[in-house]
Amino acid sequence: MSFGFSIGDFLTVFEHANKLRKRFINAPAQFDALSEQVRNLSIVVHDEDLALTNAVLDNQLKADVRKITTSCGDVLAEIERTLQRYDELETGHGVKKAWKRLRWDQDEIRELQDRVCCNINLIKGINGRLTRDNVVELLEHQKDEQHQACLDWLSSTGYAEVQSEYVSQRQPGTGEWLLESSNFQDWVSKPGATLFCPGIPGAGKSILASVVIEELNTRYEFDSTVGIAYFFCSFQTNDDQSQKIESLLACFLRQIAQSLPQIPESLKVLFQKHRGRGSRPSLDEYFSSLRSTLKHLSRTFIVIDALDECHFSTIARLLDMILELQAPGNLNLLATSRLIPEITARFKNKPTCEIRAATPDVMEYLWGNLGMLPSFVSRDPQLQEDIVRKITDAADGMFLLARLMLESLQHKSSPRKMKQELNGLTSVASHYDIAYDTAYDKAMERIQGQVRDQRKLAEEALSWIACAKRPLTALELQTALAVELGESMFYEDNVPDLEDIISACAGLVTTVARASGDVIRLVHATAKEYFERKWTVWFPDAHCRISTTCVTYLSFDVFEEGICSNQTDFEARLHKYPLYAYASMNWGHHARSQPIDESLMIEFLSNRLKVDASVQVLFYLGGYFTHSGYNRNEPPGFTGLHLAAYFGLLSVVSCLLTRSPDLVSTRDSMGRVPQAWAAYNGHTKLMEVFMNYGLDAKLKDGAGRTLMSLAASMGHSDVVNYFLEQQVDPNIRDADNRTPLSWAAYRGHLEIVKSLLEKGADPEARDEYGRTPLLWASYEGWVEVVKLLREKDVDIEASDRLGRTALSWASENGHVVVVKLLLEKGARLDSKNAEGRTPLSWAIQSQQEPICSLLTPSQQTRDAASQSFNLDTNASGQVPPDISGSLGAKINQVPAAKPTEVDQPNFDDGRCFQCPLCNRSSLTSNKHVLQRHVRDLHFPRFRLVCPEPNCPRSFQRKDKFLIHMKDQHQKDIQAEEINACQREEPLPEGCVICEKQVTSWEIFYTCIETHIQAHFVT
Repeated sequence: MSFGFSIGDFLTVFEHANKLRKRFINAPAQFDALSEQVRNLSIVVHDEDLALTNAVLDNQLKADVRKITTSCGDVLAEIERTLQRYDELETGHGVKKAWKRLRWDQDEIRELQDRVCCNINLIKGINGRLTRDNVVELLEHQKDEQHQACLDWLSSTGYAEVQSEYVSQRQPGTGEWLLESSNFQDWVSKPGATLFCPGIPGAGKSILASVVIEELNTRYEFDSTVGIAYFFCSFQTNDDQSQKIESLLACFLRQIAQSLPQIPESLKVLFQKHRGRGSRPSLDEYFSSLRSTLKHLSRTFIVIDALDECHFSTIARLLDMILELQAPGNLNLLATSRLIPEITARFKNKPTCEIRAATPDVMEYLWGNLGMLPSFVSRDPQLQEDIVRKITDAADGMFLLARLMLESLQHKSSPRKMKQELNGLTSVASHYDIAYDTAYDKAMERIQGQVRDQRKLAEEALSWIACAKRPLTALELQTALAVELGESMFYEDNVPDLEDIISACAGLVTTVARASGDVIRLVHATAKEYFERKWTVWFPDAHCRISTTCVTYLSFDVFEEGICSNQTDFEARLHKYPLYAYASMNWGHHARSQPIDESLMIEFLSNRLKVDASVQVLFYLGGYFTHSGYNRNEPPGFTGLHLAAYFGLLSVVSCLLTRSPDLVSTRDSMGRVPQAWAAYNGHTKLMEVFMNYGLDAKLKDGAGRTLMSLAASMGHSDVVNYFLEQQVDPNIRDADNRTPLSWAAYRGHLEIVKSLLEKGADPEARDEYGRTPLLWASYEGWVEVVKLLREKDVDIEASDRLGRTALSWASENGHVVVVKLLLEKGARLDSKNAEGRTPLSWAIQSQQEPICSLLTPSQQTRDAASQSFNLDTNASGQVPPDISGSLGAKINQVPAAKPTEVDQPNFDDGRCFQCPLCNRSSLTSNKHVLQRHVRDLHFPRFRLVCPEPNCPRSFQRKDKFLIHMKDQHQKDIQAEEINACQREEPLPEGCVICEKQVTSWEIFYTCIETHIQAHFVT
């Protein structure tokens, strides 16, 4: 019997074995053992047949299976021949089996048994290998999933999408001059080299950056020891979290890590540490992990395009870090930028290759796109040559300008008119800003020359794109253009086609694919700058028209229903009405820029249900629903006057107060009167209007905040100065005993701190928690504020009710410069809080390595720190997990140094965070402080419940809980008692900012932290 291998051969063996088993019926006892082995073989073969049905076998395994099936077939055939010698069939009235009485050959039968048993073991071995391979495959799959999860957690920036977009725009054959240049060849061949590629606007820098990236990817495609990372800065997203320094490092780290066969251990540790906590790494952690990851590669290339389109403070810090990473000599950097003096200075003494559109490249592009011109051009070779030559000369190394000039010829109706246009191009590009203004002027003139409907469509679209408060999605723009003024409903059949909009705009706009939908934007940064200068020329009433459209949209009858009572309905409303979010958030800002029909606004603001519906969006997306007193599914209690005051609409506020003076004292769900929102948002001119209606400046909101403290905390110096001029006491207290100076110091508003001190504010004033302005400024790391207060000779050793000093808070929160300032003023290293902990022990707990160096000038201090550090052990005597780590373990290895001798990186360089959940200038220069702010103030996972009977109080913050227990119940709670008072809060259904559903606190915090980075400002 032949067994040519296929998966079905095991089934054939199984059938053959079963057939033989039937022949053992009534066999002598000597056959029992052999019969049992054949039975076992049939079972094993059947199971293996099932196992192999969907298995993917390598060549070796296929060969082994082929041998086994052949062996099984051979032994079964041998058994069958043996049985034929021992049994016979006799035919009578029926079939009867008889067994011949031959001499029994025991050795023969035993050999057959052994062969069957051997095959059974071989099959089991195959199954074991399959199982092992499956396990390995499963483990590899799990590892791949973990690998991808780590990469996704690091960064979701769509860098590859942008690269693909630029590659698709490249005219074939262009850009080769850069790759062939000696500058590039030296850069790519010399490890650790830097190449700076400046260029005038529109020279094609981004396209050439993509050419470099493509070349690197091709050159090192199969070399896993070379890492490649890149980033395209963009004027459209320079306020987005993706262009903050942490995000840039995370983006580079992801790209480099994904090229490695395995995630580096340092990155795994970072991932596990922060995913478990629901936090994001600090800048120092990103940098350290990136440095460790680079050690796994022989070489790394980083390409950054358009440095000039990112905040300079971010770029300066990033370049400092890259310079440090280049020290080992295996990191190459190539960067492009406009010729900005501050940026150019950063590359002093570095090789430079100026980016200009090479004449052959411009000509290649023009020849490749002559097809867009009228058909008479294709029939006139001389005209074609004139077009290419004259545009090339006029463009003078600017690709974008060449494109705009070519597009300006698209609608010329005759050769004569085209030649006239070409003659007008001569020497236009003598200065690029004039050249671009001329090109954009001509584009606008072409728009003006279109038929009425197309011209109107283009003007309205461009006015929205140029003057909107944020980038618009294509759907938002289409919806805005479809709104008919004076109508009470939206007509879907009035929505213009996106292609028609782009066509009407004469090449000035383009779309960019994003996960949230296509974003429509101006074609280039030079176009944005052009309209910033000239919007009043082309769209003199842009803000008026935008605001009128928004108010009309918000006034549609469908919103007469008021707020949505649940999350599902609210999301459905935002999806169904694409302009609703933008209109609710921004109509008032546009109306403040340019007055609109007052009666339209008054009618809208007088409709309580429509105001409620709009404010639900405003407060939901603005994060106000996280405040006590606001519920996203209940009306926030805003009147039309509240909303007008919120946006600072002076004439509307005056009109509403004239109609209904009693509205001035109406409070919303947060206990705020309209004037409080005017103070909160810095609308100084409204202060006098409200004060004329008799409002008391000492008025407090539901949280006990005074008007001046609201303005001081938000950084509105004009409003604070107004109150000071009105003789409002600079030491006016909130419900928690905080002064405006306390709030200004906490938020880092230096000018307000100066004004308040000049007017007699008490620099030593303590709040409910015993904290002075210096304590708050040190807590947040505001260097200039600390300097100013230090000059006022405030008490450096002042401690709060927990016994913590300014040095203690600054040390824990990682404020290196503040720690230096306090040490220079004589702050005590050995100061201890109520738990006996020193500043050094707090620095160890939060793993602030630079500060540990500052705080350990002697062995005696290190011993004291270790002693206070050991006070924080658990019942088993072990250091808690958040404290024990490499830093804690190596505390005695920190080198001694004098504070003035330590040259640590400056982590307090004016970088700020703005909490999106407060929608206020809740600014801090330290990321970890803000993370705690979010977790402690807004979404604590645990709440501390007072253990005393009949006391209903609970607290989000440990310090408030301890103070409550001490003040109200005269009890000092020990560390081991705190855990018993913790209660876990219910997990929110989803992220309060993006509404993404979450399944754990870790995922929830990770999502929140991602959004927080979007509010990183400088």
